[in-house]
Amino acid sequence: MTVSLLFVFLVVSSICQAGVKDFDNKISVALVSVNHSYTLGLQSNLNNVDTTVNWRANTASLSGTEISYKGLTLAYLTSNGLTKQNIDLRGHTSYEDIRGGLFFGPKKNWVFLGYYNRYKGFYLDNTLEVDPTANLYIQQSHLETFNSGAALMYVFNPDSFSAAAAYVQSAQQTSSGGSWLLLTSFDVNYIKDDEDIIPKVVENDFGNQMNFREGKFATTSLSIGYAYTFVWKKVFANLTFILGRGIQQKSYTYDSLTENKTQNTDKSALGYSLGYNGDSVYFGMSYVQDNNSFDVGTVRVRPLLNSSRIFLGIRF
Repeated sequence: MTVSLLFVFLVVSSICQAGVKDFDNKISVALVSVNHSYTLGLQSNLNNVDTTVNWRANTASLSGTEISYKGLTLAYLTSNGLTKQNIDLRGHTSYEDIRGGLFFGPKKNWVFLGYYNRYKGFYLDNTLEVDPTANLYIQQSHLETFNSGAALMYVFNPDSFSAAAAYVQSAQQTSSGGSWLLLTSFDVNYIKDDEDIIPKVVENDFGNQMNFREGKFATTSLSIGYAYTFVWKKVFANLTFILGRGIQQKSYTYDSLTENKTQNTDKSALGYSLGYNGDSVYFGMSYVQDNNSFDVGTVRVRPLLNSSRIFLGIRF
C-alpha cells in the first residue's frame, strides 16, 4: 500500500492581525480525504495537426488524520485500494506524494511551499481517440515521472487576506478581503520510459521528436496572482489564480540523440476552497490545479496535476 505524508504545514508566527484569528493554543484534529489526479499530456507542435496523447496515472484517493497544535499541522494519509477490475482495465500506478508549507513573517505574509511526487505506470486516457480499434486502455507500465519544486510567495495585503486561513484553515479570516500575490518558484520535472512515450499508431503526427523517451526540465519562474476570500459569519469561500513566466533549461532524448536547450515558458495555477471555519468545528473542501508546459522539438509536453481535499475537524 502506498503511504503518503503530505500537507505538512508549519505556522511559526502567532501574532494576530486585523480580521484574522489564530488557533495556536488549541488542538485540532481532522479527518481528511485527498485525491491527486496526474495527467501527462503530449501535443503535436506541427502545423494543422491537433493530435494529443493523454497519459494518466491510475491512483486512488488518500485518507487519514490531520492534527494541529501550536501552529504545527501534520497529516498522515494512506492510499485507499483500487479494485482488481479497475487495475486490469487501467493498469497499476505506484506513487508517492509529499508536500509542505511554512507561513512566516510579522503578519504571516510570507509563505514557503515545497513538494515532491513520483508516478510510475500510466494508462492512455484518450485511448479511443488515439486508436479507435483498441478494446482496452493502452498502458505503459514503465513510464515514470518525477516532479519536485519549491516556491516563495509574498502576500501584499495580509490585513485583508489570510493565506493560512484560506489554504490550510490554521487561522480564521473574520471579514471578506483579498490581496495581490507575488511568487517565485523553481520546479524540476523528469520523465522517462524504456520505450517511445508516443504510441506507434500516431507517432507520425509528432514529427522529428516522435521517438521521445526521456526528458529533464528545470524551470525558474516569477508569477503574479490574486486571492480573495469571501466571509459570511463563519462560512468562507476563496478563489486564487496565479500566472507567470519562466526560464527553462531542458535536456531530452530521442532516436538515441540528446539535445540541451534553454527557452521561456508559461506557468499557471488555479485554486479554490470553501467551507465552514468555526471556533470549535471546521469542514469544507479545497481544489488546486497546477499547469506547466515545455517543448521537446515538435512535441509539447503538458503535465497537469489536480488536487482535491475534503476535511472535517474539531478544535479543543
